[in-house]
Amino acid sequence: MRIHEKIFVAGHSGMLGHAVIEHLKQKRYHNIITKTKEELDLLDKKAVQDFFENEKPEYVILTAATTGATEDIKNNPAKFLYENITIQNNIIHQSYLSKVKKLLFYGCVSMYPKQVPQPMQSDYILSSPMNKITEPLGLAKIAGMHMCLEYNKKYDTKYIVAIPIGLFGKHDNFESENLNLIPSLIRTIKKAKDDKLETLVLDCSEEFWREYLYIDDMADMSVILLRNYPFFEKPINVGTGRIVSTKELAKCIKRNVGFEGEIEFQETIELDAAPIGFNRHQTEELAWYPKFRVEEGLKEVCKFYCENY
Repeated sequence: MRIHEKIFVAGHSGMLGHAVIEHLKQKRYHNIITKTKEELDLLDKKAVQDFFENEKPEYVILTAATTGATEDIKNNPAKFLYENITIQNNIIHQSYLSKVKKLLFYGCVSMYPKQVPQPMQSDYILSSPMNKITEPLGLAKIAGMHMCLEYNKKYDTKYIVAIPIGLFGKHDNFESENLNLIPSLIRTIKKAKDDKLETLVLDCSEEFWREYLYIDDMADMSVILLRNYPFFEKPINVGTGRIVSTKELAKCIKRNVGFEGEIEFQETIELDAAPIGFNRHQTEELAWYPKFRVEEGLKEVCKFYCENY
């Protein structure tokens, strides 16, 4: 991938798209194409076709997706299925028709079964039933994964499927009613500081263990994959190899937003069993290791949140 070649980042305004563009610019890639939703409706097959014919991108990074917290998926499963599958179909197929050199597609942890051996590896996808609540998003992403891999087999395309563990970072969604865990904790603990609470009671378990990946590390890995990844017959899991508890997250956020009160946990909502962590052997084969520990990433995100919200 040469610095002058055209790179289309679909979904550039989202958390991942924003970070990917910053990393591309740091690596001196300057021919980056972006389109807002108003300029290009990725659900519109004809609009996508016209865009590819006019712009002729040579590389495509598909960060565009309909995403949300668990409650959002639960409340509107049809939307998550339809919009993700349609966006994927339009971009992946048009990339083939337009002879795009490489495409990078992102999966998500919802692709994995509800009860899955740890650490997770891609062979476990579809090995047992998925979490019914997040299944619509997971099924859509699985369809996109198989579309990429089957096109590679049939048409000798070079489409890469990367499955990141739970991402967090600057430009995350901090404003909706339903938030993922880390932005929810940051918003809640910062508000407790502003309200000068002596004790904050969080309605979740302190022993909810998960693996998280800072968005800048995923962006860094994205550029590496487009440059060097040689395997187009299987997806690659991208994670840190380290799990942390909600208690650890809350303690770190408390320190970084300056909340001086006490934090207590009162679990009244049962959480479904969630994926914990990824097997890192694929990324280690590429000699890639994350630069940010969770604590370092949280420091950056808390600073961003306090300055912008």
